[in-house]
Amino acid sequence: MKKWNFGLGILVTVLIFGMIFIGCDTNGNNLNNGNNGNSGNSENNGNNGNNGNNGNNGNNGNNENNGNNGNSGNAKIYRVNIAGATGIYIAKRGASTTSRMAKSSYSRAISSSYSFEDENVLLFIKDDDIVEAEYSYLDEENNEILLEEPPVKLIPTSIFDVNEDYVIIQYGYVSHLVRKSDGIIFLLSDPAIGNIVMGTYNGWLNGRSIQTDQHGNIYICTSGSGLWRRLMKIDVSNPENITATSYAVPSDDGQISGFEVSPDGDVVYRNNNTGGIRLRSHLGGAKNLASGCYWIGVDGNINYQDSTDVREVIVNQDGTFTDNYISSSLNIGVPWEGYLAYSKEKVFIVNPVRGIFEVSNILKTPRQINIGIISVINVVEASDKYLYIAGSFNGQPSIYKLDLDTDELIPMLPKGIFEINTMSVGKDDTIYFTAMRMANMNNVVGEIRSDGSYYILSETSQNIEVISLVRLN
Repeated sequence: MKKWNFGLGILVTVLIFGMIFIGCDTNGNNLNNGNNGNSGNSENNGNNGNNGNNGNNGNNGNNENNGNNGNSGNAKIYRVNIAGATGIYIAKRGASTTSRMAKSSYSRAISSSYSFEDENVLLFIKDDDIVEAEYSYLDEENNEILLEEPPVKLIPTSIFDVNEDYVIIQYGYVSHLVRKSDGIIFLLSDPAIGNIVMGTYNGWLNGRSIQTDQHGNIYICTSGSGLWRRLMKIDVSNPENITATSYAVPSDDGQISGFEVSPDGDVVYRNNNTGGIRLRSHLGGAKNLASGCYWIGVDGNINYQDSTDVREVIVNQDGTFTDNYISSSLNIGVPWEGYLAYSKEKVFIVNPVRGIFEVSNILKTPRQINIGIISVINVVEASDKYLYIAGSFNGQPSIYKLDLDTDELIPMLPKGIFEINTMSVGKDDTIYFTAMRMANMNNVVGEIRSDGSYYILSETSQNIEVISLVRLN
């Protein structure tokens, strides 16, 4: 694909108002993006043939319905040029910026420039270059057609990496499921409840707004009219017919604040109204837990804190629960004080005041790791080998990695050069980060490779802000 002139960029738009992969459920319910307050053109392809109708079709939105109600029309399949990307981020526009790939000397610029206007822009990292999002569709003969004039201007606001197959991109308040392999875009909507909007996670400081189980189901806490703080389980096994069901205990519905999902689909969450902690099992049962921290152990069981004790709950095949004592004397604190990070064989809680805790491991021997206090923490993530902390240690900002075997704390960037804003770690321990360069307060997007070398992919003036960054595996 050619690199996109950003004037086209906002055709992000097309995604929003049902002009994505518009599918139908088995009952003939069309997945429409309506009720968005935008009147416009409605194109209906169904048992009445192809009809173009100007105006509102009763949904207060731009809808393109390709139905299976009789003579089915040819559904337009929309896509974005995400295939081959290793990273994706949103930058807030307002000036021009130069994308470049340079080693620590910052001496070699090998990429292109793109101009920003007064909006957000979706950008992909591909082959050490920055490429703007480009949208197209496949017509009835499978010809790919680049969209040139979007009907409505909407702006990307957040990105959520779902799993190896999908990423969710939110435009305004409308969420879309994007398949990484080919960029095909599906509206994240259910015929019964309409558009599914991501809510704000109020658990851990780095709480995951979207989580999955081993079966590929997606779990989110929603927001929006009639859907505030609802825990939803979303089945995307057939992305043309996405279905969503409420997953919390009915009396908790609408009060969910922070959740964790086990591989089997057991969910533990906090009721924002009562403060109580509840476990909802994949078999349909429920159990109340002590009001403290909670996480998923490395064996897939729900773990939680009861005073200074660490306990686990096993969901038995008959639907009953077994509650076991694991350890004591860990003063972890509360979720909203700390960060939770999962590696393959260990789980960590990082608290800026209380320290670093290894709360789950194969031997079931939780412990506190004594390396001192990292006074300022911005981001915490983990890979199979390391725990990564972006913050300040002894007053020196950097990205640090903690060796999970030796407890050695290693700086990944020169101390005091960058103040880290966001960080995303891949399975191969390659890191993408955004930061402010202390010397001139410029904003940078950089990469730290697994061999320890770092590169600056993009450097912009102070008025360019990176809102969201995700490393794609």
